[in-house]
Amino acid sequence: MKLSDCKLCPMLVSTRSRIVSATGTFKTDIMFIGDAPGKEDDKEGVPFVGRAGKVFNRILEYLGLSRETVFITYVIKCKPMEPNSKKNRQPTPQEMLNCSKWLELEIKKVKPKLIVVMGSVALEKITGLRYIMRHHGRAIKSERHKCYIFPSLSPAATLYDPTGTNEMLKVDLKKLKRLIKWLRS
Repeated sequence: MKLSDCKLCPMLVSTRSRIVSATGTFKTDIMFIGDAPGKEDDKEGVPFVGRAGKVFNRILEYLGLSRETVFITYVIKCKPMEPNSKKNRQPTPQEMLNCSKWLELEIKKVKPKLIVVMGSVALEKITGLRYIMRHHGRAIKSERHKCYIFPSLSPAATLYDPTGTNEMLKVDLKKLKRLIKWLRS
């Protein structure tokens, strides 16, 4: 089965506009994994567009990276919405399990030195750890993925709680920038 043919999650299939495929390059040492697509991602079929995408683009710029030089994906590939609503919701464990095949294939193909997980869903899926606020900003050596994992806040979080999350994200990004420099030296 190809990703474009996926119908494993009936609720997501019934509400999605598009499957949001990964972007960037497989020839990179850095991979960014977000939780799940948002409204604009669902419309365009591209990860991190819309308002959160603008924040993400500024993050990449600060790090001296671009969308073309990294790999960008989500834990799940379809926008999870509340039934009979346009509101986002957390992906269910079954949805994450159904999409894990695609995510694992992406990780195997990229073979990154560094995976930046952005958000609590991505943190839990990749590391098994919970509570992003407890773990953000600290590099974790992953034997399973044979790389470093760097948990950080989702770019969307800065839109919903700019007072608290913007400063935390700035601190995370300074640490992430140093880690990237060290990994590439």
